Amino acid sequence: GQYADALQSHEESIALARQASDPVTEAKSLNDIANVQAELGLYQAALQSNGEALEIQRKIGDPTRLTSSLTTRGFIEKDLAAYAEAESYFRQALAVSTQIGDQSEVGYCLIGLGAVQSAQGQYAAALTSYQSALAVFVKLGDREDEAELLWSSASVQQQLHLYHDALASAQRSLALLRTTGSPAWHSLTAAAEAEALLDDPQHALADFDAAITEIEQLRSALPEAGSRTSFFVQALVVYDAYIGYLLELDRRFPGKGYDRKAFEVFERRQARTLLEEISQSAAHGFSGVPRSVSDQASINTVEIAQLKTSLAQARSTSQTSPARIASLETELGAVERRRDALDARIRSRYPAYYTLQHPQPIIVSMLQQRVLRPGEAMLVYDVLQNRTALWVITPASFRLFDLEGGASDVQSKVGQFLSGTQSVQAAIDNGLSAAAVRRLTAQTLSPFVDASSALSTWLIPADARSMIAASRSLYIVPTGALYGMSFEALATQGTDAGSVRYLIEDHAISYLSSASLLAVLRTGLEKRRPSA
Repeated sequence: GQYADALQSHEESIALARQASDPVTEAKSLNDIANVQAELGLYQAALQSNGEALEIQRKIGDPTRLTSSLTTRGFIEKDLAAYAEAESYFRQALAVSTQIGDQSEVGYCLIGLGAVQSAQGQYAAALTSYQSALAVFVKLGDREDEAELLWSSASVQQQLHLYHDALASAQRSLALLRTTGSPAWHSLTAAAEAEALLDDPQHALADFDAAITEIEQLRSALPEAGSRTSFFVQALVVYDAYIGYLLELDRRFPGKGYDRKAFEVFERRQARTLLEEISQSAAHGFSGVPRSVSDQASINTVEIAQLKTSLAQARSTSQTSPARIASLETELGAVERRRDALDARIRSRYPAYYTLQHPQPIIVSMLQQRVLRPGEAMLVYDVLQNRTALWVITPASFRLFDLEGGASDVQSKVGQFLSGTQSVQAAIDNGLSAAAVRRLTAQTLSPFVDASSALSTWLIPADARSMIAASRSLYIVPTGALYGMSFEALATQGTDAGSVRYLIEDHAISYLSSASLLAVLRTGLEKRRPSA
């Protein structure tokens, strides 16, 4: 999980190989860095690196390395949903690796074929491919790839309604990854989904929580914004699955707090990027904190990352002595204690700086008691694949509405709403006369009011309207296609073009990327200067 260190090491290896005129090592390193780039979602960079590796290997006639690069290319194409191309690369690699007797590469090709089959809904075939690959890696004693195959198998077994088998696969995968110290959020997610399907909410919630906690830890360790974003995009499905499960639990067991938990998971997903940017700017721009303090915090972070890398490497091989592992664990524990002590010191002496450096996603009680003011309300929308969640929050009330219709439905509704205004805007942009624009506006107004009224009824149900009726100001947090529309123009009363009333006539409207942003603006930034 130390992706930044991996990228740096591979880049150094490529540079050294080029200096030494060693094309074999250069191609291998190029393919290795392509694998890391693909894992971070940097697909164009991965294609470039892998393409350079393939070109070198074909020139020098290196079949052993070529199969590895062909397999890597297959996985990149699979992630880009180019399934025919991916399968072609996997089958090319499988033919060569079978011919030269490279069992490890045979296993990777089978994993790739299973992934392509799974992505296309061929779950029985995918499971067969995975099981064949699993036999290869168990025989080779390759725990990392065995673990990956097991969580991939768990996802397919869920689709085949083999829920107990899926849970067993996920738990076995998790146990293997724990022995090596490798990232386990895929396995935790697979276990949580299986437990949810087996109606075991206690364990499902715990594993979902553990998965997103690990995702956030891995993401925060990446030094570059682009890699953090691309990595997080791949993990969004975990948050969506968790939120969807909480919505289902709230429907089945109302009043148990699942609605609040769902909102807080949404905020952890929605606010993460912004909060990290605030944290970084706080470290550089905050006055009154000794440079030695912030420098020591950075040193601790680097030392912890390096020790975790060394520990993971040591655990991954049976040749490492228990004494060496124990020594690394002791050293890591000592640095973590120093970090915790420094954090406690900063929190005590520089509380405003600490608040900005460690911003946290908002929870409902904090939002109601310390952020929202009298006369304000917040509408928070999460557009999921098959449903849309709406949380309505005022200083005195909170309620979750589970709206029918997911991403495609919202896209259609918003498209109808925007079509009339877009035609008018196009007429203005094309230089039509004022009279022509007025005529077009008159023609499109009635259909627009109908679409606006229908969308308004869906987005703000009657009970939600009652909750915000006394609010002068509305804060709206949109997602998905809702980013592209103006809530101000939602028709709230009347269907006749001459008597319609719009949302903007009753409320001042502001937009936020997350509820946590309002909390930071109203609390953290007001305390930028530390007390004397």
